[in-house]
Amino acid sequence: MTNHPFRFIHAADLHLDLPVTGLSHLPEHLREKVLNAPREAAERLFKEALAERVDFVLLVGGVLDPLKTGAWGPLFLLEQFEKLRLEGIQVFWACGVDDDPANWPDVFPLPENVHRFPVDEIEEVIFRKEGIPHARILGTSLGKGQTIINPSSYLADPEGLYSIGVFYGKPALESLKAAGMQYWALGGSPVRETLSQTPAVIHYPGVTLARTPSDRDDCGCSLVEVNEFGRTVIRPIRTTPVAWANERITLRTDPLKEDDILAEMRLRLRARRKAQDDDVLLFVNWLVELPIEQVGELRYGNLVPTLLRDLRSDFGKEEPIIYSIDIEPLVPETLDLTLYDQQTILGDFLRITHFYRENPDQPIALSDFFPEDVREYLENRLLIEKIKAKNEARAASGEPDNTLPDEIPEDKHFRPEIPEIVRLLSLSIDEQEGFRKTFNDLKERRTGEWLKRIAYLRGEALKEAAVLGTQLLTGQPEEVRRQAAPAVLKDPRIEQERRGALDYNERKEN
Repeated sequence: MTNHPFRFIHAADLHLDLPVTGLSHLPEHLREKVLNAPREAAERLFKEALAERVDFVLLVGGVLDPLKTGAWGPLFLLEQFEKLRLEGIQVFWACGVDDDPANWPDVFPLPENVHRFPVDEIEEVIFRKEGIPHARILGTSLGKGQTIINPSSYLADPEGLYSIGVFYGKPALESLKAAGMQYWALGGSPVRETLSQTPAVIHYPGVTLARTPSDRDDCGCSLVEVNEFGRTVIRPIRTTPVAWANERITLRTDPLKEDDILAEMRLRLRARRKAQDDDVLLFVNWLVELPIEQVGELRYGNLVPTLLRDLRSDFGKEEPIIYSIDIEPLVPETLDLTLYDQQTILGDFLRITHFYRENPDQPIALSDFFPEDVREYLENRLLIEKIKAKNEARAASGEPDNTLPDEIPEDKHFRPEIPEIVRLLSLSIDEQEGFRKTFNDLKERRTGEWLKRIAYLRGEALKEAAVLGTQLLTGQPEEVRRQAAPAVLKDPRIEQERRGALDYNERKEN
C-alpha cells in the first residue's frame, strides 16, 4: 500500500504539576521564571506544533495531575488545545498514572480535536487528511490499577497502512519489535532515546523540562516526519527554559588566590554565554579539583561565598543568564597510597573506609561509637518496635509468641536532645539490620539502579570520611575544627543541642 506523507509531534512527561528542584536559594528576579518553567516548556511545545504546521500531536502520559495543579492546570491545557483546534491540528492523548483520566474534572470537557485513549483496552483511530487515511494510531491509557497490556496485542494493519503504537511505560524491547507497528510512541523515560530503527522505530522523546541537575539540557519533544515510502525521520525540538551544567576546574596554587580563580571562572562562563540561547536560564555547579590539604580551606573558608557573589553579579542578571549554584571541592577517589600502608591510627582508619567502600553489602556498625545514653535510647526504641511487630503478627496469625513481653515498655527518661540527635544523624532504630535487609531485598528484586544508587551514596560518604579523617590526623586538627565550626553551628537546632549537652555535663560534674 502506498502511504501518504504526514508529520506529527511526539511528546511525553510534561508534568505540569512538578516544579524545578535542586535549588536552595534564588534571587527575586529568577524565582518567577523558575516557578513558571513547567508551563513555559509546555507552551513552547505547542508553539512548535503550530509553527511546524504538523498534522497531529501525540501526548504519551505524565501530562499533568489536576488534583495537584488545581484549576489552572486543566484550563492551561484546554487553552493550548484550542489553539491547535483553530489550526486543524488533532491531539491523541494516552494517559499514564499521574494523568489518570479518572482525575480529569468533568467541568472541563475536552475539545473535539482531542482524543483520549481509554483505560484497560487498546483503541484504534484512523487519522485522515482530506478524507484520505494517512496513519493508524493504536493506544491505551494507563490509569491507576490498570491491567498491564502486552504490546504484542497491537496488531498490524492487513492493508499496510502506517501504524503507530502509543504506550506509556517501559515494555520489553522484543515485545515491541514483535508487534506490527512501524512506529512506537513511548513515554515514561526522562531521557530522549531511540531504542530501535528496525523493524519498527521505537522512540522516547524524554521530558520537556530539565527539572533537576541530572536532566540533560536537550529536554523537549520530537518532530516526526513520515514520507510516502514509510521512511521515518525524527528531529529533536528543545523546549526546556532551564538547563544545568557542571563546570570542572583544576587548582594547583598554594595558597588559593581569589583573583586567579575568579578570572578562570569568568573565562569559562563567557565561553558558555556565547553558545547559550537568550531564553534559557543556565544553572552552573562548579567542581574544583585541588590538593587534598586545600579541601578544607575551600569548603569551610570565606572564599566560596565571595566567588559566588561576584559570579552571580557578573552573569546572573543580564540575559542570557548564567547563575552559579555552588562551588564544591572534588574529593579524590583515593588518597596518597602511602597513607594506607602506615601502621598508625590514620592507616587503620583509611583501611577500614576502603574495606567498606569495596564491600557495599557489609553493614557499618556505628553504634559502638555512640555515647552510652544514645545506645540505650536506640536499644529501647528497637525493643518497642519489636514488641509492636510481634503483637501485629500475633493478631494476624492467632498464634502465641512468648519470646517478648506483651506490654510495650514506657519510654525511659532520656535527655531531650538525644531523639533529635538520632533524627539529625538519620539513624534507624534498627540500623544494624536495616541496611543489610534493604540491600538483600533489592538484590532479590534485581533492581540494579537502586543498588548502584545505594552503593554510590555510601561510597561518597566514605570518601568524605577518609578526607576529613586525614585532615584531622595529619597535623592540623584545630584548623579544621575552627573552619568547620561556623558551617555546623549555622543550624540553631544543633547549637541548642550543643549547649544542652554542655549544661548536662556541667550539672553531672557538679
